[in-house]
Amino acid sequence: MRRKSSSRETVLPDDTVTVNTPEQAERACPLTRWTLIARVRTEDSGAREKALDELLSIYYPVLRKFLVVGMGIVPDAAGDLLHGFIADKVLTRNILTQARQEKGRFRSFLFTTIKNYAFSELRKQQAWKRAPADAPESSLEELHRVPSADASQEDLYNLEWARHTIAEARARMRRECEAKRRMDLWEIFDGRIVQPLLGTENALPYETLVARYGFQTPIQAANALTTAKRMFRRLLEEVVRDTVETDAQVEEEIRELKRILSR
Repeated sequence: MRRKSSSRETVLPDDTVTVNTPEQAERACPLTRWTLIARVRTEDSGAREKALDELLSIYYPVLRKFLVVGMGIVPDAAGDLLHGFIADKVLTRNILTQARQEKGRFRSFLFTTIKNYAFSELRKQQAWKRAPADAPESSLEELHRVPSADASQEDLYNLEWARHTIAEARARMRRECEAKRRMDLWEIFDGRIVQPLLGTENALPYETLVARYGFQTPIQAANALTTAKRMFRRLLEEVVRDTVETDAQVEEEIRELKRILSR
């Protein structure tokens, strides 16, 4: 039986964060690359289609969870709404070409776009419900009211982005540990850091780590954990760097990530 630990070690320096498992987050999300946005504007139809496919695969889970959790739409109806958004705004009107890096983060652009589309469609649904009986039936019939637009919705949307970012960094770390045959680093990191943060397990005592992985002393186990945390930090920076251009912006995004997850 695992012993309770009185200390909690942080993944991101100076702050304690709460994360979801990749399964809870539906799918690890490597965010978007502005190079993909540039390809959406290209004249090459093949490159444009490939870029759109990649962008949609990246953001679909985040958008769907936001519609369910942030706007209170039942899952089936959220799926219908999101498919409509993709068909109308993304494919037909090519709205992604309006995104500009100098105007701010792409995820903020996408949040505003999907929120406005959702409000518009939900208001149409309400109008249909007040119309005569032979009016077209809405695919969003299970939603009873149009949610209010408030700051908490963007907070929830950003929280899903942050959780997916952490999940992607964790997934990359596990793959790297497997490739390097250093699963001891992954298991130490998971048992000492991740599971306690998730609230599923108490932190593994260093004595357990010594016995399980053949360390000579608890200090050796602590040093291995430091190595694992540095690996995670490096991979987290890789994930974030996919979305920005400079090292300063990487640090800014990680500070934003810490702020969101520690609230």
